[in-house]
Amino acid sequence: IIEGNEFTDDNIVISLIDDIPNVDIKTQSNLILKKLIRSDLFKSVKVTYDSDNFFIKIIEYPSINNFFYTSNERIKDEDIDNIINELELYTLSESKINNLIDELYKIYQSFGYNNIQIDYRSEDYSNNSSDVYLDFNEGRITKIRKINFVGNSLFDKNILLSKIKSKTKSITNIFANNNFKIFELNNDLIRIQNFYKQLGYRDVNVEYEVEYYSNNKVEIFFLINEGQQ
Repeated sequence: IIEGNEFTDDNIVISLIDDIPNVDIKTQSNLILKKLIRSDLFKSVKVTYDSDNFFIKIIEYPSINNFFYTSNERIKDEDIDNIINELELYTLSESKINNLIDELYKIYQSFGYNNIQIDYRSEDYSNNSSDVYLDFNEGRITKIRKINFVGNSLFDKNILLSKIKSKTKSITNIFANNNFKIFELNNDLIRIQNFYKQLGYRDVNVEYEVEYYSNNKVEIFFLINEGQQ
């Protein structure tokens, strides 16, 4: 017996429960509760029972009418709309909203915006629907001040710098793109390892550390254990 589902059909709720194993009724009740919570369709779920019935009381998430964005200069509104459609974000589920914000963080970080802050708020209406507002504080692009290599006895710094894509500006390289991008740093780690492995150093291990400065610049340390050839 299902109560509180104004917008979700009984059959949908039952389909989420699916098959329940032939165990004691308390265990069955707990399984029903877990399955409905795991669906992430409902704000709250309560399951009780007697000898003949399960009683399911649910409170649904508000449906989302519209999304509104403020101060998002780097990413266009329509691009955010496309991400929302891909995530199938139709209800005000906190976990799904957080997934959206995580995806937006990744996009901003891929451009070098590592201090991005995104807050959301909702305006709720009596028909169990909401408008969602995303407020962006993009910050400034983080720049790489210096790149260091530690533990590299076989190859000097200039050779290793030529194998990676993270760059610093210098007198001889004033047009270098020195934006700090965490995904590029992870790729650089792989590039250094592959360079060593191609020369027979199969046990090479590379890690990195990043030191952040208050002027929105970073210093990168590649920690290399070359191993034996």
